[in-house]
Amino acid sequence: LKVLDVSHCVRILDGLTEIALDSAAAINSNSLVSLHVHRLSALEDRTLQAIVLSCVHDCEDKAKGFMRLDIGYCTSLSRSVVLSILCCYSDLVELNVSGLLAVDDSAAINAARTMVKLVRLSVADCLNVGDAGMLGFIQNCPCLEFLDMSNNSSLTDTVLASIPLKCPVSYTHLRAHE
Repeated sequence: LKVLDVSHCVRILDGLTEIALDSAAAINSNSLVSLHVHRLSALEDRTLQAIVLSCVHDCEDKAKGFMRLDIGYCTSLSRSVVLSILCCYSDLVELNVSGLLAVDDSAAINAARTMVKLVRLSVADCLNVGDAGMLGFIQNCPCLEFLDMSNNSSLTDTVLASIPLKCPVSYTHLRAHE
């Protein structure tokens, strides 16, 4: 299995947990490239850990080939699990953590230092991510082409002013509205 997308499928959560906890039989985690669990607000830490963290034997392995992660609006995830996942994936090219209060400036800055290959980033509704966190991504992710930082009243003009100075001309989509 290369892509697992169960976004918005709230009624299959129990089955997903069973699959995740027995991932050796159900998912060849070494071949998983993309995981989308968008808006599974009841997603448990143990389920996400079983799927995502099974892609690596340890953090040094860095989950080669695992490139897309969408955990946007999975609001029941704990801060510690979100941070552990963000720290292990340097090869991610797409990341959606929209709506996660667990993502703050500190988490954003730490993630940005390791995710230098990011092309698409969505941090919409991440109300704990301010200018410092966004500047971390802008300064450390030179490949960004899509940045969604909408619905965030914590951001100021400082972030927008830094984009032309710190980013390559390759930005093709910027979404910022309140």
